[in-house]
Amino acid sequence: TAGDQLLKLITGTMMKTVGEHGFVVRLAGDEFVILVDKMTDDAFADIDKSLRSAIGKATLKIDMLDVCRTASPGFIKLKRGMSMREAVALADNALLLAKAAGKNRSQSVQQRSPHLAPRLPSVDAVRHALQNNEIGYHVQPILRGSDLQSEGFEALLRWSLPSGEVLGPSQFLETMTKA
Repeated sequence: TAGDQLLKLITGTMMKTVGEHGFVVRLAGDEFVILVDKMTDDAFADIDKSLRSAIGKATLKIDMLDVCRTASPGFIKLKRGMSMREAVALADNALLLAKAAGKNRSQSVQQRSPHLAPRLPSVDAVRHALQNNEIGYHVQPILRGSDLQSEGFEALLRWSLPSGEVLGPSQFLETMTKA
């Protein structure tokens, strides 16, 4: 689909711009976070500016229409001893702050903001979702970073809410195990 093509274009642009300075992690849908290591504040600001500029210039031609996007990435600097789970949770928090700030903005955080911590759904809500087949697997390609060629596929657990919002497992798996 055109949406998949746009996601591949943006992912490739992000990976190329961030390069060996860090990792680009797709959380869900069009939500990405960037984890960087051993970078000065100036270099960090340069990557941020370059990334948003590169995404703004990345254009996908669909029929007669040029489609381009802006980005509001969440950044964190990795700390010694930080687990990947902690890093992604912190980066997700930065992403939420960036999205709240508006279009084409970024946010870096060093510690979690407790008021932005995701709320877990109730056991009853998860049971209802399971009974209504709202929770299931979505398959997506695994792309090689150097040339974006497919190396295989991965199955991702997602909860598709009736509102159209799609939740990743970190937002419901803990409750799901109790259901």
